[in-house]
Amino acid sequence: MVSFLQFNNYFDLTVSLFMNQGYKLKKQSDKSLNNYISLMVDLLTPSQFLIVLQSRFLKTAVEEYRLISDNIYGLIKMFTYAHSIVLHLPQQLKMKLAYYIKVLSYEFDDASNHYINLPPELKQFKANLAKLQYDMFAPVTMTPPILSSEIAKPSA
Repeated sequence: MVSFLQFNNYFDLTVSLFMNQGYKLKKQSDKSLNNYISLMVDLLTPSQFLIVLQSRFLKTAVEEYRLISDNIYGLIKMFTYAHSIVLHLPQQLKMKLAYYIKVLSYEFDDASNHYINLPPELKQFKANLAKLQYDMFAPVTMTPPILSSEIAKPSA
């Protein structure tokens, strides 16, 4: 179904179907949204990631993520895409991503998860989240303005 919609350029409908099916699955079987996202994320195009990144669907998935039981592949893919276009993200989305990063950081650093050995992929993801946080709000380096006193006056 998703392939058919993609082929016929129904990109918004594809994202709506993706999110609605996720909510439906969660409601009917109390399954994790993160496991669903991880299964389906490869069917979405990068431009559709942007729609999902701005949605309440992703907010719910991030807030419900549990290190001990959830698959994080979908979130890794979404945040990797966000990092690849960090300079072009609207400020409102940067604020949402900062919140998501904080929520995920709390989950990684939660005392109840102290005895969980993070696999290398999760350690890398945790480091990438910190870098994304920095890159979103790092000051843009600019050359300092030239002061009028620094301009050489012509000699008479």
